[in-house]
Amino acid sequence: WYWITKPITIPSTFNGKNVSIQGLRISGSGPGNPYAAQPPQGTNLVANMSANFDSTVIDVQAPGLFLEISDLAVATGGSKVHGIMVRAPYTWGLLKRLYIMGPYNVYTNPQAGIHLNVGGGNGFRLEDVFILYFGAGIYVNSADWMIIDNVRIGKTNDAVVFGCLDGWYNVTTNCGANEIHIRDLQAVEPMNSVVRIEKMWGYKHVYDNIFVEMGANLNQLFLINGGLYEPALVRNVEVSRHGYTLSNVVGGSTPSRIKILRVVELADSTPDKFYGYGYERGVASLTGDGSTTVFTLADIKYPLTDPNKAIILANVLSPKGVAYNVYPCNQDSSGVYRSLCIEFATAPASGTSIQVQWLLDVIT
Repeated sequence: WYWITKPITIPSTFNGKNVSIQGLRISGSGPGNPYAAQPPQGTNLVANMSANFDSTVIDVQAPGLFLEISDLAVATGGSKVHGIMVRAPYTWGLLKRLYIMGPYNVYTNPQAGIHLNVGGGNGFRLEDVFILYFGAGIYVNSADWMIIDNVRIGKTNDAVVFGCLDGWYNVTTNCGANEIHIRDLQAVEPMNSVVRIEKMWGYKHVYDNIFVEMGANLNQLFLINGGLYEPALVRNVEVSRHGYTLSNVVGGSTPSRIKILRVVELADSTPDKFYGYGYERGVASLTGDGSTTVFTLADIKYPLTDPNKAIILANVLSPKGVAYNVYPCNQDSSGVYRSLCIEFATAPASGTSIQVQWLLDVIT
């Protein structure tokens, strides 16, 4: 891999059509996988990594390009700049086999590893890309179609962002992302979310095979604030918690704009939670105090807003013979029920062990 040691700008006055920015692997045959590839030791490539700069490394401003950027290692030292930025309409691009690194342990918005601010009439394919240390790994202001394939993003606030956010050089009159397919995305230690959608219109979002390695407590996997004419479809998510807490699968003001078919949470290497979209189950262990009749069974991940769509099954293992009712509870300010509660007709005696198996399914 060649490290870029000077910024590259394709100005808006450029009137060509085909642009290719490529590097070559120093040893071996052919380009290789950026996940495994490291700059060969004993060469000046490692030293050149310190020659980063406080400006966007590759800045494409010219419209109407067929763009290829591949086989490069990019490092930036600026806390509010991007690795690669494309900000011109009618651009079709292939970005592949890239290693993009921001300043160590800096997760500053509006800084992105790859920033696509391209207006209308465009399409991009990103494949075999490694991004580390940015506010957002990939930030997309608009796209007519996009494939994100086999991408690893580590140490970011948000791994992938689709949206119109202040301070991100936005074309605010045309924020939309249609026909988006994410597959085989690995998000390592995200600080805020894995996929974030902000004020974005669009349709046909499909996310397949998302793998999350948590390195801190995480509020949500998906943060959805507005937009999307039809819900995004997520077909498989696997989360390794490593002892940390995942508060919600979906957060934001419009959580119903995403449908998740399967999520597996791993406590280290052992599956401890499994649920699909609107399907959750568990066992609650509580203790009576002689006066309390209402207990919280569990926090739920699904953003339930209509309790009439909840199908709840409960099996009280103990105490036996006491009438009870199980229902969604703890409604927050956005109208989402965050928990399931059980209410007994009479308070279980002090010290009584309360064991309840429960299952929640939701009509969608």
